[in-house]
Amino acid sequence: MRKLRILVLLSAIMTALPLAANAQNKAEFLLVWVFSGDYIDSGLRFSAAGGCYAEAQNKGMEMREIGLKPPQFFCVPLAEDQPFIVMRQPQAGSRFPF
Repeated sequence: MRKLRILVLLSAIMTALPLAANAQNKAEFLLVWVFSGDYIDSGLRFSAAGGCYAEAQNKGMEMREIGLKPPQFFCVPLAEDQPFIVMRQPQAGSRFPF
């Protein structure tokens, strides 16, 4: 799990690197959910990290209200309109083909 998290964070950093090269690009923050060790792109993007964190907390409260355990999350900085690409090593025994 720790190696997978590191790979995802490295992927996010590599995606955000164009921000340093071109200061005119705007950053946005992508809300990523963690379900059973898999990373799910929520599709929700925010202009500030605080908005991303607050939305995740609000969604977690809504889930608790109906009896669901909210998943873990993190907010990834991305260059505006850039896709989120997960780079991960195949795992032995995985139910998924990646």
